[in-house]
Amino acid sequence: MLSAVTRLDEGIQDLVVSPAGDAPTLVCRPFLGGDIFEDEMIVLAHVAVGYSDQAIAEGMASGLGKVRWLARCAIAKLGARNRPHAVTRAIALGYLELRPK
Repeated sequence: MLSAVTRLDEGIQDLVVSPAGDAPTLVCRPFLGGDIFEDEMIVLAHVAVGYSDQAIAEGMASGLGKVRWLARCAIAKLGARNRPHAVTRAIALGYLELRPK
């Protein structure tokens, strides 16, 4: 269930993912002028906090194949080897930010 995603302001938006428990909140900023799509960042943000592909697909009202495709696209666009590397690259580039609860 992805009800924890909150869109802030209009136009360019941050996505805030607040997982249950003591896990940190994750803020996802859109790529300004980049070629990564919002759906790719939404998937990557939820992967970063531990959601399964199935949970992401259900929360996005999308198919499992589409979620996996979006994750692969984000990995490629970030020049990453795998999902954990993509999350690390996105944090290093300032597109994802972890905030303690």
